[in-house]
Amino acid sequence: QFSKEDISSWPFWKIGDGYAARGLAYSIIKSGQEAEADFVRGLEWTSEKRLRNSIRHLLGNNREHNLKDDEAALAAYQSVIDDSQRLDSADQFLSVQGAARILARRGKFDAAITTLRKVDLSKQGGYWRGSMLLMIGEIQLTAGRKDEATATYKSVIADEEIDVRQRKLAEEALAKSRT
Repeated sequence: QFSKEDISSWPFWKIGDGYAARGLAYSIIKSGQEAEADFVRGLEWTSEKRLRNSIRHLLGNNREHNLKDDEAALAAYQSVIDDSQRLDSADQFLSVQGAARILARRGKFDAAITTLRKVDLSKQGGYWRGSMLLMIGEIQLTAGRKDEATATYKSVIADEEIDVRQRKLAEEALAKSRT
C-alpha cells in the first residue's frame, strides 16, 4: 500500500520510522531487496540506539531468510551485539540467536555456543533463558556432544522458572537424542 510513498519528504524525525516500517512490510512479504533498501535508509535517519538495534536485527533477519546472504546477515546481527556493554533487549537476544544459527550452519559450533553465552543466563529467567539453553543443547547435539546436550536439556527440564512448553521441548529433544 505504501510502496510508492515518498518517505524522504516526511518530517525528518519520522523518516527513519517510516523506512523501518515499510522495510518490515517488504520483509514479511519476502521482497528482500526492497526491504534491504528501506532498512538501510532507515538506519541513515535513526540515531536512537534501541531503534537502530531493532532495524539492524530486522536487516539481519531479511538478509538471512529472504536474501539468503549469511555473511551479510551475520554482520548485521553482530553489529547489534558487538557494541553493547550488556545484552538486555529482545532485538539483542534475537540477534545473538541469529548469529549463533549462522555460525552453527558453518560448523563453527564452539563460536556459536560462545555467542549464545554472551547472554548472561544467570540473570535471565523464563522464556529467554529457556530459549538460549534449548539452542545451546541443539548445537551441542549437532556437534556430536551428546553428553553436554543431555546435561543442557536436563537443566532446562529441572528449571521451574522456564516456561512449561520449553521444558516439554527439552524433554522431547532429550528423548529424541536417546534414539
